[in-house]
Amino acid sequence: SNTAVTPMDLAGDAWIASDDLSVTSTAIEVATGRVAWRFSAWPTGQPAAPGLEVAFAPHCATEYVEKVRALAVSVGRELVCGPDLPGLMGPRTLSMLINEAAFAVEAGVATPEAIDKAMRLGTAYPRGPLDWADAIGPERVIALLATLREAFGDRYRPAPWLVRRAHAGWPVSDAPGSGQHWR
Repeated sequence: SNTAVTPMDLAGDAWIASDDLSVTSTAIEVATGRVAWRFSAWPTGQPAAPGLEVAFAPHCATEYVEKVRALAVSVGRELVCGPDLPGLMGPRTLSMLINEAAFAVEAGVATPEAIDKAMRLGTAYPRGPLDWADAIGPERVIALLATLREAFGDRYRPAPWLVRRAHAGWPVSDAPGSGQHWR
C-alpha cells in the first residue's frame, strides 16, 4: 500500500531526512514542525563515495548536526555540510557540467563519447558527464536544472539537446550499442 506518512504519524521527536533537491530543509521544517535535513543521493561514480553531502536549516541546533555526523562516520562517510539552497552543492555543480557537455554536443564541438573520454582521462573524473547523466537519469538532471533556473535564473536553462534526448528516452552518453545517433 502507498499510504502517505504525515508529520502527525511520526514519533514525537522524529526527524525528517529528505533527498529532494528542490525543497530546502527550512521549508520542510516550516511545513512539518520537525527537524529536517537534506542529503544528496545522486550517483557519484564511485562504488562507495567517502562523503555524505547534507544541508540543515540555518537555525538547526548543533546537537542535530553532530548526531548526523556520527551517523555518517558510523557508515564510513565524512559529512560535508552545505548551505540550505536548492540543488545542494554536488548535484548543482554536476548538473551544470552535464548541461555544458550537452550544449557542446549540440554545437558540434565533439561527440558524447569524446566528451566523456576527455573528462575521464583529462580530469580523472570517475565518469564522463554524459555517462553520469545516464546513471542519474536525464529527467532528474533536467528537473534539477529547472528548479535551479527558477531559483537562480537562465544560467541553468537545460540544453535543448539534453531535453530532446530525455523526452525521446534515448541515452545521452551514446554508450556502445545504443544505436542512437548523437545529433
